[in-house]
Amino acid sequence: MDKLLRSELFVRALALAIAIVVFIVSQGGGTVTRVVTIPVSPVGLASGLVVDDVVPASVKVTVTGAAALVNGLDPGSLSAFVALQGAVAGSQLHYVSLTGPQGLRLAANPPDVTVHVENLRIINAAVQVQTNGSPAAGYAKGSLSVQPPEVAVSGPASLVGQMAQVVVQVSLSGLAQSADLPGVPVPVDGSGKPVQGLTVTPSTVQVTVPIDPVVKAVPVQVQTAGQPAAGYAFAGGSASPADVTIQGPQSVLNAVSSVTAQPVSIEGATGTVKQTVSLVVPAGVTSVNPSQVTVTATVTRSAA
Repeated sequence: MDKLLRSELFVRALALAIAIVVFIVSQGGGTVTRVVTIPVSPVGLASGLVVDDVVPASVKVTVTGAAALVNGLDPGSLSAFVALQGAVAGSQLHYVSLTGPQGLRLAANPPDVTVHVENLRIINAAVQVQTNGSPAAGYAKGSLSVQPPEVAVSGPASLVGQMAQVVVQVSLSGLAQSADLPGVPVPVDGSGKPVQGLTVTPSTVQVTVPIDPVVKAVPVQVQTAGQPAAGYAFAGGSASPADVTIQGPQSVLNAVSSVTAQPVSIEGATGTVKQTVSLVVPAGVTSVNPSQVTVTATVTRSAA
């Protein structure tokens, strides 16, 4: 009986030893260390204040624990933060607190970071529209408008003080009709460079771009071809409509004073000739409206 008991105890002890070995093996062989870099987040700052800078912005975290836990660690499960309750404007050293999965020991390097706190400043600023590119040939932009016309700019007082204006960029390239274009308002300094670290509310605006055809009204010049019958003469011609509208680049339209109708034949005519003909489109003009006119060529008897 004693021998059997001793045998059972031995078996149980052996089973426990095996279980311990299996556990150790499953944990990857003991304790290991790993270093990961994570950003530092400020929390708990009073209203009316804003964090301008954290130096350094991230810390190296030494993670110590069982190999299986450490090797399988998702760095996103770690967080580093500085508690700013009671902080005032200025630069101060703050201890870095760490959180992560249970079973791990965490240590930050450096253990403290310098946080620069400033007074929060909020101003309203008109949005200035800047364009690039040109509308399609024969079109021009009208007066632009933006909605909302003003945005709120907030951030550290020193950065807000660097801002000269808020601009939004829109492209007019190839536009042949009016458009409502979204844009991102950007605070810039006096040299036009963006001022980083400011918040703009709302973050997008809508720019209304009227696009109108560039047009000009010009008279129609009448042409005839051939000669009337003997005893008759060409007494003059007219077009209906007498004026048409041409469209094209402004520089082209400035050089055009009239358009010419295709010739109307009066060969052998003994009376007035009416004919609908097309117009000759001048070089550089994109369209003529209408594209055809009715030409009246008056032919009368010659004086005896």
